[in-house]
Amino acid sequence: MELILPSGQTYTRLKGLKEWNFGEFEAQPEFLNPKRQPGAKSYGDYFVAYSGESADEVARRMKESITNTLEKVEGDNILMVSHGGAMWVLYLLLDLLKEPVPIMPNCGIYEYTYDNGQFDIVQIIDPIAEKNYRISEEEKNVRN
Repeated sequence: MELILPSGQTYTRLKGLKEWNFGEFEAQPEFLNPKRQPGAKSYGDYFVAYSGESADEVARRMKESITNTLEKVEGDNILMVSHGGAMWVLYLLLDLLKEPVPIMPNCGIYEYTYDNGQFDIVQIIDPIAEKNYRISEEEKNVRN
């Protein structure tokens, strides 16, 4: 954060936005991660057996931390930074699209709006490929 914020700009670190806890797999090479199962969108509860978190635990922690923060702070635009795996399972939990867009680029940016307790997704930005994936209304799940 120190690299992107203007000198003297303050920020708050939130434990709830930390990366997925992989338990005994923490800090190990990625090739040790389990192979993706056909049809699976995440690792599910695989890491729980190794003292880590399930996908649901990560997503709920992220959502709770973000929601609590948004309910307390003022401002039209708020930057929150997390890690790819945690952002992905939050995206899946929010279930805002009819079909999940299989984009989780390195340094990816998910732009959401939040109003009256409801999240909505605006776009996914891939700064490395210099592409923006704007989400159309037709792609979104209907919310009551």
